[in-house]
Amino acid sequence: MTIHTVTVCPDCLTPRITSKQPETISCTKCGSSYDFQTVRHHFTSESQEEAILYRGYIIADQQGKGEEYKQQVDSGIFEVGPETASKTQLEAVKDAFTDIDQEELSEGEILDFANSWGVDQEKTRHILNKMIETGSILEREPGVYQKL
Repeated sequence: MTIHTVTVCPDCLTPRITSKQPETISCTKCGSSYDFQTVRHHFTSESQEEAILYRGYIIADQQGKGEEYKQQVDSGIFEVGPETASKTQLEAVKDAFTDIDQEELSEGEILDFANSWGVDQEKTRHILNKMIETGSILEREPGVYQKL
């Protein structure tokens, strides 16, 4: 049984989903390390889908849109289910470029997005390098990517 835990970096407030119980966690955005046992566990579930929705709520709430997000979840606008939770690792990284509404993405944003689908940092970086080699993305400057 896998437990999915939503935590928030105490330094930069970036939420993340952890599917393991490590001693420490490194933030994919700011690089801070913090103790997994002492950091607040905002949400814990056996359901990856529920953890993804809760992580989305935290992000929306940080932007002042938490109530709107809750209404959209309640209305069924988000389709998070077994078919979406079983993305391949490649799909999870590629989807960061379509699901995050920005022209350029930082490495931290991509790592965070892919991590919410269960893709670890090392694998995400490997996929990013392959995407650069195949010409599907461009690294505009170190750690900043753009879809072509």
